[in-house]
Amino acid sequence: MHLILDGKTEAIGLLADKERLWGLLKRLPDDMGMHRIAGPFIVPHFAGAAFPDLKGYTGWVVIAESHITIATDIKAGLVNVDCFSCKSFNAVRVARLVAMTYELAKMRCKTLSRTAGKENLNLALS
Repeated sequence: MHLILDGKTEAIGLLADKERLWGLLKRLPDDMGMHRIAGPFIVPHFAGAAFPDLKGYTGWVVIAESHITIATDIKAGLVNVDCFSCKSFNAVRVARLVAMTYELAKMRCKTLSRTAGKENLNLALS
C-alpha cells in the first residue's frame, strides 16, 4: 500500500519544528503496525543556489516493510508525506495524525495498491 499526502497549513512554525517531525516519524511505524529498523533521520534544507526560496526539513524512517518520508516547505506552508509498505495499513488514521500534527487547513491524499501489476513482473526488459 502506498499513501501520498500533500498538506497545507497556516501554522508554519510547526513545519519548522524539527522535534515535531522526529516525533511523528518515530510514532508512525507503530501506528501503522510496521516495524522500524532505522531512523528517524532528518536533513535540513535551506535556501541555496538551486532552490533560493526553499527552507524546511526532509525526514525518513526505514521500516521492515519499506519506508516513510516526510518533507516540509516552511515558506510555502506545505508538508508532503509518502508512506510505502508491502502490508496494508489504516491510511485514514495516518492522514488524521499528520493533519493533527501540522494543523492542516487543506489536505489531498491518494492511496495506491502495491500489488497492482504483479502479474506483469515476469516481462522481459530486452
